[in-house]
Amino acid sequence: MTGALYRRRQLARAVAGLAALGLLAFGWLGWQVMAARPAADLVAAQGLHVANLAPGRYRWAEAPALPRGVQLPEGASLHVLLLRLPDGTLHAFYATAVEGRPALPAGGGHLGAAGLPCADFAPDFARRDIACRQAAPGFEFALRHRWSLTGQPLTPNTPPLPVAAGHETGGQWLPDLAAQAALP
Repeated sequence: MTGALYRRRQLARAVAGLAALGLLAFGWLGWQVMAARPAADLVAAQGLHVANLAPGRYRWAEAPALPRGVQLPEGASLHVLLLRLPDGTLHAFYATAVEGRPALPAGGGHLGAAGLPCADFAPDFARRDIACRQAAPGFEFALRHRWSLTGQPLTPNTPPLPVAAGHETGGQWLPDLAAQAALP
C-alpha cells in the first residue's frame, strides 16, 4: 500500500507541475498579445517599396492600411498612386479601386466613396497632369476630369485628389495613419 500511495503522490505532483507550467505559458502568451501593436499598424510599418521609383515615374499599389474611419463599398479596395516628380519629390494620393482598377474621385471626392470607372487612370509627365486616359465603356465623361501632378483640380467641378499622408524612409513609403484620421 505504501508503494501505491507514493506513486499517487508523485503523479499528483507531476500533474500539478504541468498545470502550473501551462498557466505560466498562457500568461506569457496573453502578455505578448496585449503588448502587440494592432495589425493595421504592423502592415503600415512595412510600407510600400519606392526605392526603384525613378523621377518622372509612377506606380499604383494597394494601400498598406486603411486610414481610421474610412469605409469602403463592398468589393472595393483602397489604392495609392505613388508618383515621383522629375525633381525627385514623391507624392502619394488615394483612390478607391473596384476590381483592382483605381477609379476617379467623384462627387465630393471623399475618401472611400465609389468613383468613376476608368480603364487607365494615370499621370502624364509631359502634359504635367493626372487624368483618365481611357474611359470605361459608358463613362466617357470621366475623360474631362484632370488634376495637376500635385493633386489639385485643373478642371471645374473636379474635387482634389485625396492626399495619402506619409513619408519616404529607407526606400519605403510609410503611411502616416494618425495624420490621415482627419481626412474628409
